[in-house]
Amino acid sequence: MAKITRRKALGSALASAAVGVAPFHFVRSVRAQGKPRVVISGWGGATQQAMRDAYFAPFTQATGIEVVEQTYGGQGLARVKAQLAEGGVQVDLLDGAPFWVVLGKKQNLLERISLGNVTKTDFMPGALDDYAFGYATVAWGITYNKERGAAPTGWRDFWDTTAFKGRRALFGPFVARHLEYALMAAGVSPKDIYPLDNAKIDRAFAKLAEIKRAINVWYQTGVQCEQLLLDRQIDYAEFFSGRAFYLQDQGVPVEFVWDQAILNLSTFVMAKGAPHPEHAIRFLEFIAAPAPQAAFAYSINHGPTNTRALALIKDRKILERLPTFGANLAKQIVLDADWWGENQDHLGPRWNQLITS
Repeated sequence: MAKITRRKALGSALASAAVGVAPFHFVRSVRAQGKPRVVISGWGGATQQAMRDAYFAPFTQATGIEVVEQTYGGQGLARVKAQLAEGGVQVDLLDGAPFWVVLGKKQNLLERISLGNVTKTDFMPGALDDYAFGYATVAWGITYNKERGAAPTGWRDFWDTTAFKGRRALFGPFVARHLEYALMAAGVSPKDIYPLDNAKIDRAFAKLAEIKRAINVWYQTGVQCEQLLLDRQIDYAEFFSGRAFYLQDQGVPVEFVWDQAILNLSTFVMAKGAPHPEHAIRFLEFIAAPAPQAAFAYSINHGPTNTRALALIKDRKILERLPTFGANLAKQIVLDADWWGENQDHLGPRWNQLITS
C-alpha cells in the first residue's frame, strides 16, 4: 500500500520564500525546564505539518517561544472538560470546527481572546470573535477519482448510485454539513438551505437514510480519507479542497467539485485556564499577519482570513485553488456555524444512530 509523504522541504522553503517568509526547519526540541512555550492541539496529518512550516517554526524563530504539539483532534473540547475536572488544563489553543466557539462557551470551556495588535478591518467576516480566531478557510465538498467514475456536478449526483457507480465515503465524527448535503441532494437550492427548521432536518435525515447503504467508509480523520483516495479504494468522497489539490500534485487522478461545497472557517479557541495565555495570544497575533497566512495558503491551499495576504500570493494556480477565490466562492454556501453550535449536541445522537445502525 502506498504511503503519503510530506511535501518536500525544498517545496516548503520555496513557498515561504515566495511570500517573504524565511524558511525554517521545525525541530521538536527537548523541553528545557522553564523554557517559554505554548501548547497547541491540532488534527495531525498534513494540516499540522503545514502549521509547522508556516506558523510554528517561524513563530519560535521570531519569539523564542517553543510550540509544544498535541493532537486532540475532534476530542479537543472533551479533553479540556476532562482536564478541568481533574484540576488543570494542559493545552492552550485548540484547532477546531467553527461551531466549537458556541459549544465551548455553553460549557464554560473557553477563555476570551483579545488580539490587540491586529487591524480588524483586514479580516473577512467571522474571523475575529471574542472567543476564537479564524485562521484559514477550507471548503468541504465532493472529491472524485476521474479515472474510475463519472464527473458529478453536485450532491444529487453523489446520491445517484446508478449513474455514478463507485465506492463512497463520508466523514463520520460530526453531523454538521451532512444535513446541508442531503438537502441539496433532495433538490433544495443552496440559497434556501438556511435556516434549518424541523421540517428540513427531518427531510435531510430521510435523504441520508437513502444513501446510507451505499457508504462504504465513514472515515474518522482526513488522513484516513486521503489514504483511501491515494490507494484508489474510494471513488467519491466528502473531502476538503486543500488536500484534494495536494493529491492532484502527487499524481493522483482526483478532482474537487466546487459546486455545492460548504465553506468553513478553521478556528483556534483558547482553553479555559490555559497555562500560557500570554504566549497563546502572541502566537495568534503572529499568525494573523499577512505573510504567515500567505505561507500557510502555499503549504496546503487553505484560504487566508487576512485579506491583505492575498496580495502576497503571486502563484495564480494557488489563488485559483483557494475557497475564497471569487469564482469558487460563488459556487459555495457558508456553513452556519452559530446554528450548528446550538444544535450539534442534540442532533449528534440521531446522526450516530443513523450511521451505526
